[in-house]
Amino acid sequence: MTVAQLPELVEQLDAATARARMLAKKLEGAAFTRRPKPGRWSATEHIAHLNLTAEAYLAVLYEALEEDRRDGLRGDPPFRLDFWGRVLKAYLEPPFRMRTKTSQPFIPPEDLPGRETLEAFLSTQTELRKLFAACEDAALDRIKVASPFAKQVRYSVFSALHLIVAHERRHLWITEQTCGD
Repeated sequence: MTVAQLPELVEQLDAATARARMLAKKLEGAAFTRRPKPGRWSATEHIAHLNLTAEAYLAVLYEALEEDRRDGLRGDPPFRLDFWGRVLKAYLEPPFRMRTKTSQPFIPPEDLPGRETLEAFLSTQTELRKLFAACEDAALDRIKVASPFAKQVRYSVFSALHLIVAHERRHLWITEQTCGD
């Protein structure tokens, strides 16, 4: 990748993958799918939620990158987070200060099989790595996308990439805090 800032994000993505694998190993069997308390998600549900959100981001970001290529825009690093990127990244980073309700399309179904959910996560992480690689030479700070969570909120592709990894850190941290005992 020619964009010097992307390898750091790929490292963060790889770190999230390693954390999820370690959690699955630590919480073998029923512990991986058991809810720590009523109304709280299991480790499997957190991982499934990350899968759902990554899939939404993948669709939006690939479309934006394709449009960027058609328009002939080229990146001019270093890139910076835009306003929404800074605000949302600060909100997402663990330890979180405020809990929010997840909107319906991103609520994982209950009673998910742990192993299959983890395998889907690992596959999605591979797809995210491909997306990050596809960002080479793109105008990451000028291409705007609508948030998959709130269509009225728009931010740059560069911000979206940061939000993806921050969101993963948040949910893996929550899982470690609530399900890791």
